[in-house]
Parts: sequence; C-alpha cells; structure tokens
Amino acid sequence: MLALSADGRTFAYAQTDEMSSFVTRQSITVWDVAAHRKRATITIRFGSEGFADVDGLALSGDGRTLLVSRATENRVEVWDVRRNKRTRTLKNISAEVLAVRGDLRTLASANDEVADLRSGRVAYRTLGDTDISTVTFSPDGRYFAAGDSDGRVTVWDGEIGSRLGILADTEATESVSALAFSPDGDTLAAADDSGTVRLWDVPSSRPLGSAVPGPGDQPLALAFAENGTTLYVAGSHVPLRTYDFAPAHVIRRLCERTGSGLSEPDWKTYLPDIPYRRTCEG
Repeated sequence: MLALSADGRTFAYAQTDEMSSFVTRQSITVWDVAAHRKRATITIRFGSEGFADVDGLALSGDGRTLLVSRATENRVEVWDVRRNKRTRTLKNISAEVLAVRGDLRTLASANDEVADLRSGRVAYRTLGDTDISTVTFSPDGRYFAAGDSDGRVTVWDGEIGSRLGILADTEATESVSALAFSPDGDTLAAADDSGTVRLWDVPSSRPLGSAVPGPGDQPLALAFAENGTTLYVAGSHVPLRTYDFAPAHVIRRLCERTGSGLSEPDWKTYLPDIPYRRTCEG
C-alpha cells in the first residue's frame, strides 16, 4: 500500500510487522522524498482478536495529513503526520482505493463514497457507469476523475457535485488501472490493464492524439513532471518508462524519422485549407 502527496514531496507506505495474517499492529512509514529521510512511523494497533486491516492510504496535498482506510471496520482514520497523532475517525467508508482533495475538503473512494472532511458527513454518489477501479483529484482541486472497469473515465468538478464529461475510447475495453492529472489539471493521463496509455484534454473531453503503447505490462502508476509534458509510467515488471509530449520535441523526432516534412503536393492533399509551409528544416 502506497501513497504520494500531490506536491510529490511526501511518500507513505504500509507493511506488516509479522509474516502472518494475524497481527496486533501495522506500521506506516512516511518519507520526506526530497531530503530522503524518514518523517514519521505511524503504528496502527489492533485488538487482541483483530486481523491486520489497513487497506488503503492517502496523503493530503502537503503531506502533513495521512488518511488510513480500515475497510473491514468501515472507517478511515485521519492522522497528523508531524505530531504522529490520530485526530479523527470517519465512519461509513469501506473502500481500499481512496483519493483526497489536496486542501482536505473532500475524500472519495472507489465504492462511491464521498466524504466532506469538514463536517464528517459521508454521502453515496454514482461516480461512474460501472464498477470504479481507480480515483484521483487534480493537483489544484478543480477536477475529480473516476476510472471504471469498462475503460471509461468520468470527470467531475472538484466538489464531486456535477459531472463534466465522460472520457471514452471506443476501442478501450480493459479496466482503467491508473490516472494522473497534469500540474495545471487540464490534461489527464489514463492507463488500462492492456498497457495502453491515453491523454485527454479535460476541458473539452477530447483525446490528445492517439493511444500511446505502454511499458509492456499493466501500468500501476502514472505521474507528470512539473513541466506538464513529461509523463512517467510504472508497471508490474517494467519499473519506469518516460514519455515526452512537448510539441517541439515531438516535431523534432518526427522530422528525424521521416527525413523531411510534407511536400507541397501532399500538403494540398491533406491540408488544402491551410497555406503551405515547411515543417522540417534542413
């Protein structure tokens, strides 16, 4: 179980203290990524008859708050990382897959549970047309996205009050395995179990180019670099693959592969309404 804060500076992971299904505690380690040092170790304790039941993790945008899902007990614990202290418990949330808005206003789960973290109220909302496989908020909190088992992604506003669009590729049939918004929130990367990655323009709900071949296995995580045009894809067997979508870089690579741009006759055939210009120099 892993969680990364929206600013990329805090990382949390959970492991069991004993190699057994019956344990009395579970440790969650929180790391300062930039300093490469441990920030905190949070210990979740269970009753004498309890089994380990930390099922999911989520971090606030600044990494100062950790949310721990205990799905078997239908609750989420909220922890202050700096003080290593549990500050509250949210009831009636039973999902392993969580997403928290960076400003800690809203928590959403793959079980269609939406919690207002200010009041503690939990509501149920149909986040997608079929079973939800993964959820995420944009870094700025403007958007929320839910990927489903049929390869569709439903985009909501950041309050999860209004549906803004459904991103669907007619050729996509595999479950969505990972989602990531660009830093400005306007681009969404979606990966499915087949290993394919697609980029979408969020405001228009339109695809950006064709699908991108994945790393060769199921993508488990996606992340944009700060420039918003570099995408990192991590899979089950391929640790990391990098894609550069900056227009200038794409054009340069295309020109290097083709050796030249469109000729004037080809330009008239494919772009008849646009005046001819050279697209590759040299």
